[in-house]
Amino acid sequence: MRVEQARATPDATVSVGVRSLWDDGAVGLVVGGSIPLGRYDRNQGAIDRARAEGLAAESDLAVARQEREREIARLQVQLASRALEARRIQEETLPQAERAVALVREGFNRGGFTYNDVISAQRALLETRARRVAVLKQFHIDRARLDRLTGAHAPLVGVTETQP
Repeated sequence: MRVEQARATPDATVSVGVRSLWDDGAVGLVVGGSIPLGRYDRNQGAIDRARAEGLAAESDLAVARQEREREIARLQVQLASRALEARRIQEETLPQAERAVALVREGFNRGGFTYNDVISAQRALLETRARRVAVLKQFHIDRARLDRLTGAHAPLVGVTETQP
C-alpha cells in the first residue's frame, strides 16, 4: 500500500541535453523541467486495491493459523485415543488371544477341537497383533504430523551432521 501511496505523489523531472543545429554547426545546451500538478491522478484506485489485497492476505493468514490450531487439537485427541487403544490391545486383548490359542491347541491335542478351530484361534491372534501394529503405525504418523505443525524439531534444522 505504501508503494501505491508513493506513486500518487507526482515526480518532478529535470532534463539536460545537448542540441546541435545542422544549419550553421552551432551547439546549444537544452535544460528542461516539469512539475506535474497531479490534480486528477491521485492513484486512489491502486491504493484501494493494495489495501484490499493486504486485508485479504491478513484474513488468509488468520484462517491458516486457525486451521493449524484445529489440526493440532485434532491430532492431540487422536494420539491419546490411539495410545489408549494400543495399550488396551497389549494389556487385555493380546493376552486373551494368546491364552485362547494355547487352550485350543491343548484341546486339539486331547481331541476336543478340530484343526479349523486351531487355525481360527491362531488367525484371531495374528489379526490382533496386526491391529496393534497398525494402531502404533498410525500413532507414529500422527505424532510426526503434530511435531511438524508445532515445530518440535525446529532447533535441529540448523544443525549439520558431521561424520568422522
